[in-house]
Amino acid sequence: MILKKKEQRKELFGAYGKSTDYLFYHMSLAEKITGYIAGLIAGTVCMYIMFDIAWFAVIAGIGTGFAGIKVYHSILFKRRAKALRIQFKDMLESLSTSLGAGRNITDAVTDARKDMANQYGEAAYITNELDTIIHGIQNGILIEDLLMDFGVRSCNEDIISFGDVFNVANRQGGNLKQIMYETKSIISQKIDIEMEIETVISGNKNELNIMMVMPLVIVTATKGFINNGEFSITNFLVKIVALVMFILAYIVGVKIMEIKV
Repeated sequence: MILKKKEQRKELFGAYGKSTDYLFYHMSLAEKITGYIAGLIAGTVCMYIMFDIAWFAVIAGIGTGFAGIKVYHSILFKRRAKALRIQFKDMLESLSTSLGAGRNITDAVTDARKDMANQYGEAAYITNELDTIIHGIQNGILIEDLLMDFGVRSCNEDIISFGDVFNVANRQGGNLKQIMYETKSIISQKIDIEMEIETVISGNKNELNIMMVMPLVIVTATKGFINNGEFSITNFLVKIVALVMFILAYIVGVKIMEIKV
């Protein structure tokens, strides 16, 4: 999957100005509030367990609330990208089946749109994209241009590759049915491998999350033995350093498990 930096281009809205640019994710107010509350609660609880200072925990929680918005934004962004990838894979299956049955490309796209609407609903990302493609064809826009526009906005190398292959095949008069079948097979296999890898490492991700919670459990369990009720600058700084180390370890662990095919 290709995720280009936002600085490299402006946000795109497709042929009709209503399509989604998957490089950008605009959070709703409810999503921002959800992210902030989650960050606030998590930060406050964590800081209170670590330092046992109520006012410090509340102030730190207010700050981590804003970090929670960014974390939740990243989660929603990746969730949308994953959903689009899976929906695109199923769209390729439907498109290839229709072409194999002798349908022309326009009718095949229409059939794929019906299949995706039945499978994922009218509001699904792939359904909206196919609507844009169908409306574009009806208004005289070349389908290869519409597919390449979809690829650029998706920032997904599989969709970009599909648009490029279709563009060459359609304009040079190749065996579109065979080319589409082979392209579908290659892209589908790649997506399947990516999904299998995600399944394999999901257990390691859960272990990493558990390991990050364990320090809080240990501190809570031993607080009665090591806490004499007195504030110590040394203890405070040591806990700050330990907390930073745990956070850095978690970030490194997440980076290590980001395997791309």
